[in-house]
Amino acid sequence: RCDGWVYTYRVFKQKDGLWTIEVAPGMKERLFRNVGNLIAAFKLPDQGISVPLLYPVNRAK
Repeated sequence: RCDGWVYTYRVFKQKDGLWTIEVAPGMKERLFRNVGNLIAAFKLPDQGISVPLLYPVNRAK
């Protein structure tokens, strides 16, 4: 959340089993062996994923 905006990310699992997120044109794609590593990398400051949503949506049963 930044200046009233909530940023979302598209996470993809590639055919080779590696995980990545959609990046802006010209940005280098980063690959991860598992989702946990991807999340850990983006929890670091200035990486994009900084805080959880204030009111998460629960999955419908």
